[in-house]
Amino acid sequence: MVGGGTQLSDRFLQIRLGGDQALFQAFNRMLLEAEDTAPGTVLDSDFITAHTHRFEAFAEQTRKTSWDDTLEATGLSVQEIEESFRDVLAAEKIVVCWAMGLTQHRHSVPTIRNGLHGFVS
Repeated sequence: MVGGGTQLSDRFLQIRLGGDQALFQAFNRMLLEAEDTAPGTVLDSDFITAHTHRFEAFAEQTRKTSWDDTLEATGLSVQEIEESFRDVLAAEKIVVCWAMGLTQHRHSVPTIRNGLHGFVS
């Protein structure tokens, strides 16, 4: 193409097949930890109270996410995940995009549900 085309993303993470769910779980845990560090600055608690159900159960389960499991499932490094997470925290708004195939693998429904939990505010 003449001119190089249009940049479609700020960051690309090549994760292992099925590792997207683990990445979202890690991001969700990191969001909870960031909220613990600076209460009221990360999560939209009014939105969570008004529009979610069983958030505390979700948060309790999410806090059990281990780095070892995340790294094994995603094939990413801690550095890659932390850099991406800094992008998430710095963003006023965020769009998460998947290429074809997300809904076509064994863990598709739980992955989509996990991805939406962390980015609702």
